[in-house]
Amino acid sequence: MMLYLFMLFTLALLAGVTVFFFTSLRSKEVPANARLIIDAWNSVHDDWAEDDKG
Repeated sequence: MMLYLFMLFTLALLAGVTVFFFTSLRSKEVPANARLIIDAWNSVHDDWAEDDKG
């Protein structure tokens, strides 16, 4: 029972963060926390692209 509650809480938290992230992308100015996530994703993607070339 406790495992199901933990999984439900985790999924609800993930959904909440996802909704917050996508609603913040709609605004004209991206908040700093969303910008950090975008920059982190871009740097990881650049690393993957360099690994594919090398």
